[in-house]
Amino acid sequence: MTTTNSVSVALPKQWASVEDFYRADPKSGRMVPTSMLDDQLTANPLNKNGGVINEEWQRELQGWRGQQIYREMRDSDETIAAVIKIIENMANKVAWSFAPSTAKGASKRKAKQWSDFAASCMDDMQESWSQTITQIISAIWAGFYYGEVVYKRRDGEKDNQFLSSRYNDGLFGWRKFVNIGAQNVYQWAFTDDQKDVTGVWQQTKEARPVAFIPISKRCISRCRRRSAIQKVEVHCGRYGLRIAI
Repeated sequence: MTTTNSVSVALPKQWASVEDFYRADPKSGRMVPTSMLDDQLTANPLNKNGGVINEEWQRELQGWRGQQIYREMRDSDETIAAVIKIIENMANKVAWSFAPSTAKGASKRKAKQWSDFAASCMDDMQESWSQTITQIISAIWAGFYYGEVVYKRRDGEKDNQFLSSRYNDGLFGWRKFVNIGAQNVYQWAFTDDQKDVTGVWQQTKEARPVAFIPISKRCISRCRRRSAIQKVEVHCGRYGLRIAI
């Protein structure tokens, strides 16, 4: 039994000792965290069946059917289309920039070098940065944007215009962010314990079989997270148009 603020809290036997969370390092003698400290004990709270997430209670708005309805609302409703266009225009007027890291111990010269590199990547893509932002803003009506980050080696001008670069430093920069389309998400992939997302399966009319886009290549934007549990990274957001139905 552990008493906290005069309230008795029963803890599992294996947690009854601080040694379960910290142990003494044999070399330094300092207390270091054990594996239990960073283990997630909470189960995934999502309502899902396999890789299909069913958080929407209205059946007509679940999955690709819901995406079709939201897309029709975006394209057909004058008010909704106007509001989204205003948001896109405002976002595209923003001056995007990268600030050097101010972390303790960071080299100011290196930080400035890599912030300049990141900024140069924005202006060296297959599509303009404003077009990329417009795609990402689709999360407002679709609930989430899931893009695949495609890279290229910056080796100057090439015959293949898609692989050409303004720079010739040999570094890898962004080639493009591919919007896989919220309506094309076939299933979400989870770890064996179902606690973390590892990627998505995309299926379109042209792509057979389905394509897997791992989380390591993703660019994600959500209208609003469905879950606040830290390590359960839920990628599908709350649809921005849901309140209009």
